Amino acid sequence: EGTMPAQAKTVTVTYDTNAYLLTVDYVYPDNTVAYASHTADVKYGTTYYVESPAITGYTPNTAVVTGTMPAQATTVTVTYDTNTYVLTINYGTPVSDTYTADVKYGVEYNVTSPDITGYTPDQTVVSGTMGADNVTVDVNYIINKYKLTVNYNFVDGAPAATTYTDSVNYNETYSVTSPAVTGYTPNTAVVTGTMPAQDKSVDVVYNVNSYDLTVNYKYADGTTAAPAHTESVNYNVSYSVPTPFIDTYMPDVDTVKGTMDTAAVTVDVTFKQVVMNPVSD
Repeated sequence: EGTMPAQAKTVTVTYDTNAYLLTVDYVYPDNTVAYASHTADVKYGTTYYVESPAITGYTPNTAVVTGTMPAQATTVTVTYDTNTYVLTINYGTPVSDTYTADVKYGVEYNVTSPDITGYTPDQTVVSGTMGADNVTVDVNYIINKYKLTVNYNFVDGAPAATTYTDSVNYNETYSVTSPAVTGYTPNTAVVTGTMPAQDKSVDVVYNVNSYDLTVNYKYADGTTAAPAHTESVNYNVSYSVPTPFIDTYMPDVDTVKGTMDTAAVTVDVTFKQVVMNPVSD
């Protein structure tokens, strides 16, 4: 048996506050690790305050993990959702329209530019990988040029003049005067039109001109000796008109000959009376 001390004695028992492990895990929606876990020993009853780290292109579902430490280890999971950003594509004239789409961070995008007749976009496809900010792209349309060819030929297909060529903007009007060719007339005096969205070729055919040939038959006194001869003769074609016979008269030209030029031709043939010598006995 113990012996009671001669005086009362007081014993103080001190209780230390227990510390428990606080763990904060940072994960993506597929539960893969987004950031190294935060761990700390936190005393029971103590308020904890842990800011979630910033991760480019993602937003945590809990910006600050806070609470009062219970009497046990505690694990908190913070999930990072992928951010969505706006992709804007402005299409210039003649489209004059805007394309918009919500694209998640890190996702590839491919947007084909609209096909516009007679124009070519400076970016056929707008592509890229979405970063951590909105994206705006301007697509400009350049008007196309097409080749205009005008061929100048005679009826037999031989060249009548040098071929005309030009580069003309789509939907632009053109006007090309056919060149003058001596003795010929083009079937199209001026080639006109509006340029389509393709090369354009036009054939101009040159037809030979005809001019009037007139041969007048007269006596020396100016009166009519025979009906006039008239015919139409093509340019550069030879003609030969024999003079009619009139008894007791001599023409100054037996045959009217020549090559037709670019104007009507009139020829006067004069008949002079032949003086007959008397026959002697």
